[in-house]
Amino acid sequence: MRKIKVLRHSNQARNIKKRPTTHSDVSKKIVPPRSTRNIRRGHLIVGMRDMNHIEWEAWEKEVAEMQRVGALQVFGNNNRFYDALEDSQRMVKEVQKRGEELQATNEEMDAANEELQATNEEMDATNEELHATSEELERAGAYRRILTDSMVDILLTTDRKGVVTEVNKAAERISGFSQEMLVGKALAQFFTDPEKVRVGVEKVLKGEMVKDYALMLVTKEGREVPLDFNATPLCVSGRRIVGVVGTARDMTEIAKVQEELRLSAGYNRSLIEVSLDPLITISIDGKITDLNRETEKITGRSREDLLGTDFSEYFVDPEKARIGYAKAFEEGSVREYPLAIRHSDGRVIPVSYNAKSKLRSPFGGCVVFFGSRSFRLPGHRRHLVRYRS
Repeated sequence: MRKIKVLRHSNQARNIKKRPTTHSDVSKKIVPPRSTRNIRRGHLIVGMRDMNHIEWEAWEKEVAEMQRVGALQVFGNNNRFYDALEDSQRMVKEVQKRGEELQATNEEMDAANEELQATNEEMDATNEELHATSEELERAGAYRRILTDSMVDILLTTDRKGVVTEVNKAAERISGFSQEMLVGKALAQFFTDPEKVRVGVEKVLKGEMVKDYALMLVTKEGREVPLDFNATPLCVSGRRIVGVVGTARDMTEIAKVQEELRLSAGYNRSLIEVSLDPLITISIDGKITDLNRETEKITGRSREDLLGTDFSEYFVDPEKARIGYAKAFEEGSVREYPLAIRHSDGRVIPVSYNAKSKLRSPFGGCVVFFGSRSFRLPGHRRHLVRYRS
């Protein structure tokens, strides 16, 4: 069977009536009426025949509209393409700009890394200096600790509130408290008179010094220890006062010695006062340093008037008296040296004295005079007069 030629383009639809719908030889063979292929072809032929009845003006408008819409779609697609192209170009520019910025940032980071490396080198050198300084400070601290711990006296520091910040071994030994028990506690609580301690601390914080400040420490066992406290301001930067640094000496043994000296002095004074003879002690320059009541009686002057005055002034011949005690100093003693004392009422009393310079005071330059002579006073009473200097 021969194929039927069908017009496929719409522009050729006008010529469809001029052409036969089938070839002349189509009727020569029987075409299956219900073939799918023939049915499709028949529909197409029928449709093309109906195109002769279409209003071409309206159809062309619709086609033109369709073409416009298609052109708009194509234009829109083209615009989207160009928009995408512009976006891609803009992104490329941004990427290039970002790359330039990153390159500049990398250069800055390289420079910063170089500076950081130089800073690290400086820090390493500084750390070495600090390490060396810290070692020196440790050695100095250890040396200071050795010095403070080797002290016999108490050494302590406080802050501005009077709280103990540091103590040495002597403070632990004398008080009985450990360093941990002393540091961080108020200094006043370890003494019998806390208010006196606070007054002393406040005085030092005002910039003054405290010297020979008598305090009574209470030890851990409850025993009372007399202390001689000395303190000065603890300053930083040369001026700002941050606390108190003080030393305290245990006066227990010294107090015992002072008590013994007091008893001995009392005993010596009793010996001097019990004597019936005038006794005088003078210094190397001839000043009276001590005397008994018999001396007050024979001179007619009080003890207060005689102490510290010139020994030779109370004699009729002062120069002879000076020669006498000078001879005692040079030769060690004088025996039976005649002199005459002038009483405050004008009487002249002849005396003779012995002097020895071997008995010297531990406080320096005193000579002891002993003298004796029998003489007759008014009323025919006999007295034995002795001088001791």
